[in-house]
Amino acid sequence: MSSDIRGFSHIVIKVPNLQETIDFYTTHLGFNLLRRYRLRTMESGYLQLGGVLLELLPRTDADGPIDPQDNPIGLEVNDLDAVLSRLQAADVECSEAYGARTFWGRQAKIRDNSGYLVSLRQYDTPDGPQFAHWQPRHDDVHRLA
Repeated sequence: MSSDIRGFSHIVIKVPNLQETIDFYTTHLGFNLLRRYRLRTMESGYLQLGGVLLELLPRTDADGPIDPQDNPIGLEVNDLDAVLSRLQAADVECSEAYGARTFWGRQAKIRDNSGYLVSLRQYDTPDGPQFAHWQPRHDDVHRLA
């Protein structure tokens, strides 16, 4: 069955400070500001990376606090150690890199300026999003599909 769905167009996160978030993602993670706008009284923006938009919406008191374990996005990196070193030098909170369990490679988590966790993932060749032959390397992980 063919699909009319082509891929992700955007991912939404609600942020307490739009400009600080734009600055964080453009300065530290390589996103580009695609557009910033006001719709009636709501100010928002789109950041772009690799053809996917990160839509930043204002966070309100009704949304409640950001859960410290909320991890809405993951980013693929070429050299995890180099990225972590650069981010640590810029005082971005970073976890230690660790061996992944659900793909071949390593990952780490950073905390953005709003408090969200962002996964950084480095695949070991030939694994990656399009690699159909992935098999777990750990006894406690089982591929189901």
